[in-house]
Amino acid sequence: MNEPETSKGGDRRRGQVHITVNRQDIEIDGPGDSGLEIKEAAIEQGVDIALDFQLAMLDPEGKQKIIGDNDVVEVSDKSEFFATASDDNSYWEHGL
Repeated sequence: MNEPETSKGGDRRRGQVHITVNRQDIEIDGPGDSGLEIKEAAIEQGVDIALDFQLAMLDPEGKQKIIGDNDVVEVSDKSEFFATASDDNSYWEHGL
């Protein structure tokens, strides 16, 4: 019986899924990622956010769903997220 290969030491390959965070394209492991992992990947790839920002995912109809740091979400190519400081709701007020 063949066992699926896993990476040694917990390393995961990046670049499996293309998503946007604050309208910037990034690559992230998928398909399941925590809110914190998404913010960390965005920061590593140059998105100007901080780890304490609030993360929201947009559904296909444009409705937002708040994603906590420990919430795991299924991401796919074209998943769209916005991260804002807790006191900044300008993305939502200006219709994104």
